[in-house]
Formats: sequence, C-alpha cells, structure tokens
Amino acid sequence: MSAGKVRTALSPSGALVRSALLSVSDGVVVLRPSGRIIDIDAHLRRRLGIAAAALSKRTLWSLVEPPHRSPLSAAWRTSKGGLAAFDAVPFSLPRGAVMTADLRFTRDDASGAVLCALHDVSAHRRDASSLAEQNREYEELLTRVPFALYKFRRTAQGENRLEYLSPRVAEMFGIDTAPLLSDVDRVVELVYEEDRAAFAQWITDPRWHDEDTSIEVRYGTPGGVRWIRLDASPHHRENGDIVWDGIAQDITERRVAEERLHQQTVESRFLADASAQL
Repeated sequence: MSAGKVRTALSPSGALVRSALLSVSDGVVVLRPSGRIIDIDAHLRRRLGIAAAALSKRTLWSLVEPPHRSPLSAAWRTSKGGLAAFDAVPFSLPRGAVMTADLRFTRDDASGAVLCALHDVSAHRRDASSLAEQNREYEELLTRVPFALYKFRRTAQGENRLEYLSPRVAEMFGIDTAPLLSDVDRVVELVYEEDRAAFAQWITDPRWHDEDTSIEVRYGTPGGVRWIRLDASPHHRENGDIVWDGIAQDITERRVAEERLHQQTVESRFLADASAQL
C-alpha cells in the first residue's frame, strides 16, 4: 500500500503485532512511511509529554533531542520507511529529561503503517557510561603508582594469555604493549638472554601454580637494560584455568646500587688484603 493510502487504523494482524510489541517493549509508535506519527500508546505519550491532538503534526524524529534528529530522519528517508533498527536514540522528555531508546521497526503490510517499538536503555547507558568513567579514573590512577599490574591466564587446555597490562608497563619498557597482549611469547623474548633460563624455570616451577612467588630479571628495552621484579599470585578457577594477578616493579636503581656496593666491597677487601701483605 502506498504512503498516500495509509489507513489511520492498523489491520487486525497489525493490531496483534502491536499488542505483542507492547508486551516486550517500553512503548510503540505507529507511523506513516513518511515518518509522521499516526498513534502512540497512552503510557508512552504521557511520558513524552505529547498531547493526543498534536500527534498528526509530529514526526518520529521531532521527538528526539535536536542534535540527533538529522541522523534518524536521514536513515529513515534512505530506507524509504523500511528502516529495521536504530539504536541509542535520545528522546526529549518534559523538564529537560532524556530517555535513550533502541528502536525496532516492523511494517503492517495490510494498512501500510510502520510499527516502531521503543526499548528504554537509559539505565543501561548510564551504567555503561559510569563504568567507563570509573575505568578511566582507575587507569589514570594506575599511571601514578610506581609499579605496573598484569593478569596472566593459563587455560585448562594449556593456552597462555596475557589478559591485562596496566599503562605503567608501556612506560616501564618503553614499548607499545598491544603486541604483548596478542602474543605472550614476546614477553619472554624481551627477557635479557642471560636471564631467560631462570625466567623459564620460574614459570614452570610447580610452586608457581599454588604459591605467591617472585623473580628479578633483566629486560631489554629501547632505553637500555632494566631490572624488573615480577610478583605473581595464582588463583584457580572452577573451569580449570589458573589466573595470576601480578605486580611488575622497575628495580634497576636498587640493583645498580647493590652492584656498585658489591664492587666497592670487593675493592676494599682487595686493598685490605694487599695492605696486610706489605
């Protein structure tokens, strides 16, 4: 049926579809293919603050926050009224409030009308936004602490994965950490060659699976060799996986100071022994 012949009432089958949509959504808007509103269920109309007499003068996108009207109307026109879905649409509510909704469309072929079911995702979007903000704050906090965090998983099938590296790792090693997350073997390759055997022994030691353990090894970085202390705490999962939560600390200054002190001690003993023989 053409846009000009759209009836103001849904067909019997369309009415059944509308009832079904109302049971699983937060409201249904009945539209002409042009996007003009034929009807809105009473609950949603009150929530949107629209008078029943004004419905025929409104389009679907006229209910949306101004900055978001053009994308929705453009998508509608491009699809010629055959739009299937449109997500995260902010609808204007009374007193400046906003309802974010996902839209799902279905056509009543018998009447030519289009049924638009709204699914209110405002709470979900707020929770997601709040979680994203908390994650940003957490990541920012981790840039201020003098150590890095990592999470390593060994699956029940024997697959090894790095699941998390805090921002400090990139600063500590002077490299992009993305390749490390996609290829855990590169972590071993960065270990100073003379320390790789000790590192390999550490991660295969049976105690590593059941006890908190640590190791101090040298890593080659673009800025030179750095001494890194790795601490790991294992956690056994019900599915057979083992997850290690760990801390990585740059202890280069301490190790350099210890080596300098050791060298000074050796030199002092040599001079003392030499003096005693005179």
